[in-house]
Formats: sequence, structure tokens, C-alpha cells
Amino acid sequence: MLSQRRQFQIACILVVLSGAASLSHQLLWTNRMTDLLGASAASVARVFGCFFLGLSVGAGVMGWKISRVKHPWRWLACAEFAVALMCLPILWLSHWTDWIWPWLGLDGLLGWQG
Repeated sequence: MLSQRRQFQIACILVVLSGAASLSHQLLWTNRMTDLLGASAASVARVFGCFFLGLSVGAGVMGWKISRVKHPWRWLACAEFAVALMCLPILWLSHWTDWIWPWLGLDGLLGWQG
């Protein structure tokens, strides 16, 4: 059995890796939204806003609920696993959206928004 100090160190490493994965996921969505909405401050602000809104809502809900949870680290592990499952479609998103580019046409891609 691992000591409490070692368990804490492992937990800290996992939390840092989780944050890095979260920021990577946000970067991927920023790139995808740039493709769809154009490379503007507004599109990047939308992605950042949604990212930080999700962080704040999640922190608020879990801050309220965590005091009643018997195993909070298990909840965190389940949440991380759920996020990982929801990220899997990103691997195929470009293949699923190939039809959009011809449909938009040259004006849609090179217009004032694109």
C-alpha cells in the first residue's frame, strides 16, 4: 500500500496532467472554431468563454456537492474518464465535416468572416 504522501504526489501529478489535457482540448476547439468562424478575436473569445464557463460551472457544482461525496477522488476519476470519452469524436470530426467546405463555396471561405 502506498503511503499518504506518495498518494498525494500521484494525485498532484494526475491533476497537472488533467489540466494540460484540458488546455490541449481547448486549443483543439479553438483551431476548429477558427476553421468554422474565421480567425477573429470574436471566435477565439467564444471558445475561451465557453471553456472558462465550463470550468466555473463545474467548480461551482462540485464545490457544492463534494462535501456529501464519500470518495471525491473517484468522482474526479469518473469525470476525467467522461471527458476523455467525449473527446474521442474529435479524432473523426474532420472526416465528418468534409462536406461543409464545398457547401460553403469560395465566397464563404474567403468572405469578410472567413
